[in-house]
Amino acid sequence: MAKLDSQLEPGLSIFDSRRLFSDRAIWTFLFVGLAVVITVMTGLWDLKGHMLDAGAGYRFFVVLVIALYGAILGWMIFPRIGRLNDL
Repeated sequence: MAKLDSQLEPGLSIFDSRRLFSDRAIWTFLFVGLAVVITVMTGLWDLKGHMLDAGAGYRFFVVLVIALYGAILGWMIFPRIGRLNDL
């Protein structure tokens, strides 16, 4: 099987598997998503290190963001797992 190419062709749709699962797209999502997760998590604590929200509203939001990030990242990486034997 041919090696996956990270070069982007100009005529491809955004949901084309050659563009969506390219190395460049996965690494970009990994680092940008990680920055978003870290930014969302900083809202849980004040400057003294204590948790801000006595309720669980914002905590559920943080868990939702992290779960969504992991699900999308897994969805992008999963199709590549079967190709490990072709290396």
